[in-house]
Amino acid sequence: MHSHVSRVRFGRISGIALVVCTIFCGAQPTAALPLDTAYVDSVSGLEWAQVSGTTLLTWEQVAGVCATDGTSACSSNFGSVELGGWTWATSTQVLTLFANASDLTPDQLADQDEAAPNSTWAAQLISLFGSTFTQSGAVGLQALSADGPSFDPQGAWVPYVFDAAGGSDDIASRRRIVAKYFASESTGLWLNRPASTSSLPSSVPEPTTLSLTVLGVAGLIARRVRIRRSQQS
Repeated sequence: MHSHVSRVRFGRISGIALVVCTIFCGAQPTAALPLDTAYVDSVSGLEWAQVSGTTLLTWEQVAGVCATDGTSACSSNFGSVELGGWTWATSTQVLTLFANASDLTPDQLADQDEAAPNSTWAAQLISLFGSTFTQSGAVGLQALSADGPSFDPQGAWVPYVFDAAGGSDDIASRRRIVAKYFASESTGLWLNRPASTSSLPSSVPEPTTLSLTVLGVAGLIARRVRIRRSQQS
């Protein structure tokens, strides 16, 4: 009798535990994997996230947790993609990144794109952020920015870099657009955040500052020597 009651109690406790675990264990969100840093821009003081881990999201999905002003940080992650703490960059910020991270110049991107055969900048940028698509032997990198063209409220800018093959033009541009509800495995996100102090290059003292520092230390040493000699005498 005692063993029968014990078995019943154990069964009830096990059933309750199963229900509790089903409710709470199953409700645990999938942890978002941290994004790797692809490039630290010492000019702007921003670090930029690797693009490859942010594909298959629509513009509208990202806009649900990220501001589109290019300055405010995303409020939370989206599924398994880490967005919290990162800022969704505007297309203008991405073009500035293109210039700072390669031998492109702002003048070349003044009309929002640059094309040239056998460039070095296309390979430079893709080596940093990786490629998101291939096309007839060429490789490309493209990602959604936080803004879109004014003439198409349903469209989003997709700044991209194309490293062409066979002598065709390499391209760095913001002109490609997609629908805001379109997701693609070849399109990621342009994300940045303030770089940590340890990530930025350490500043080297200017010659004038260094000279003044040396002279100051030398003056202190000479003063101590004079005081010690006067005490001994």
